[in-house]
Amino acid sequence: NLAGDTNKNRYPEAYLNFTTKWVVFGGGLYADSIQQSGLSVSNGNFLSGHNAAPFFRLKVGTNGYIPLGKGNFRFAALWEEGTMGRDNLVKNTLLHHKQLFLRWGTTERLEFTWGIDHYAQWSGHSPTQGELPSKPMDYVRTVFSLPGGPGANASDQENVQGNQLGQYYFIFRKVVPGMTLEGRIVHPFEGFSGMVFVNFPDNLYSVMMTLHDPSFLD
Repeated sequence: NLAGDTNKNRYPEAYLNFTTKWVVFGGGLYADSIQQSGLSVSNGNFLSGHNAAPFFRLKVGTNGYIPLGKGNFRFAALWEEGTMGRDNLVKNTLLHHKQLFLRWGTTERLEFTWGIDHYAQWSGHSPTQGELPSKPMDYVRTVFSLPGGPGANASDQENVQGNQLGQYYFIFRKVVPGMTLEGRIVHPFEGFSGMVFVNFPDNLYSVMMTLHDPSFLD
């Protein structure tokens, strides 16, 4: 008998956004935007991919890059809070995510973007440790990657609160006749040592060439 005993509804995406000229508010189940034309299997994401259902999140962020001053300086930011549900080993883990990107210059000369993409899993119920720290100060320690408080395990007290994952971006873009060239250095981190570049051999280096008017080759 191949029929299941129960039915369960799943929603690949179900969300609501409110967008102004500068800011976007939203919430629900939504996939992240595609990076580098979908060439990356992981989509440049440390936590989730486009082949899995997204987690429930609430977000506030900029509506694209926002200029600061009269020069060629812009920034983009995102702040998200979510839950990873009950289908994991640690139940009801909370998810904090933030991004900040700073961009200088123009692609006609040379455009440089620096960014940080930071995830932190915290709180929830562990089958071995019971209820994990979930007080307001535990959230503050999680957001700012501080050592765990008295209620945290020994590893978190020695390192940082929760499970911290992220990456730094260094992106160079320039337009040349017929194409746009992009070079990336992405530095991943997991814990404090990576945040201060101890694991720089783990860097990901990539070059992308986008043809402006491809006739046969894309």
